[in-house]
Amino acid sequence: MRAAMLFALLTATMVASARPATTAAVDRKHRAQIAAALGAARQTGPVATLGKAEMLGPIHHLVVPLLRGCFAHVAGDGVVNLERAVDSLAGEGTIFTVRDFDTAGAVTPALRDCLRGTVEAIVAPPIGGGGHAELIYPFTFAQTPPDNHDTRLVDEANAAAEAGRWDAALAAAERALTMTSLDGPVRRKLIGIAGVAACHLKDEKKARHYTLLASDTIEPQIRAACANATPR
Repeated sequence: MRAAMLFALLTATMVASARPATTAAVDRKHRAQIAAALGAARQTGPVATLGKAEMLGPIHHLVVPLLRGCFAHVAGDGVVNLERAVDSLAGEGTIFTVRDFDTAGAVTPALRDCLRGTVEAIVAPPIGGGGHAELIYPFTFAQTPPDNHDTRLVDEANAAAEAGRWDAALAAAERALTMTSLDGPVRRKLIGIAGVAACHLKDEKKARHYTLLASDTIEPQIRAACANATPR
């Protein structure tokens, strides 16, 4: 069986952005130096919060290409939602720490180890004036590219959400998000449905998950739903 193709790309959490002119690299020594400098900087005052919109372009264009090798020998289809901390130091660089994996399909321990080891060795250019943020970045990998052809679960999730049947909406959206054939705006919409449903269901863990996974345009919808959700 041939290796799966990686479709991390602009699947779920972002829209296209301008390609940065600088580069990222695997550099464990430099990464350790930045981590130490960040630790010292945090002793002097509060850390700024990085905006999701300013982070996603550099991650997509500079970091994702360095992870393609992890998928080179993976056979089968799957989804990896990689939760990571992003820490950026002005004038020095940006580093990442893996927090958790949410996976479906043909995800092996070797793939997890490769992703964690590579992500935590990467140094990317500084983002803005520096700061910290948490986010979840999605990867889908499959033998064939996504085509958004099978929308049965998408339609089911949307209909349930419109009717206020939040349990059904969340269940359908989560099943659909395991499908590697769904991509781009379709996947972004599903994340929004799942996040809003989780808010209405008072499921704080899932609401946080989908807030971190959502695009910068979908995230406010989830936060608003959580703020306005009535008790069950």
